[in-house]
Amino acid sequence: MEEIRAVITGTLNNFKKLAGDEVEKGETIAEIESMKMLIPVEAPNTGKLVEWSVVEGEFVNENDSIGMLD
Repeated sequence: MEEIRAVITGTLNNFKKLAGDEVEKGETIAEIESMKMLIPVEAPNTGKLVEWSVVEGEFVNENDSIGMLD
């Protein structure tokens, strides 16, 4: 399994994929709002999204673990 990490400090705004979904490397799977901009979180590899370890609206710091990919 591989961790999905926050790419920037901000508020996790929008999940594009949910646990159980198949994702492709580089695909936008969530967005983080920072300084009124939406920054995409991309899948680090192709696989299945196992879980999100945060909820929408939660504040995250850059490099925090926010989910798991299998």
